[in-house]
Amino acid sequence: MLRTWTDTHYKLEDEDWLYVATHEEQSSASLVCPGYARDGEGFSIHFTPTHIEMLEHLLGALRI
Repeated sequence: MLRTWTDTHYKLEDEDWLYVATHEEQSSASLVCPGYARDGEGFSIHFTPTHIEMLEHLLGALRI
């Protein structure tokens, strides 16, 4: 998992490469945007089942 001590804002572009990495041993998954495809400004966000409700809210907001 990547860690940062500062708040970071990324605006995804249509051509950004995203993929999901599953971590079965931790019952979790990460959304990954590799840095080599974004001039070194990639990221990984690690999610667990406790985040499902918030992710559903995000999906609902995007579908409006």
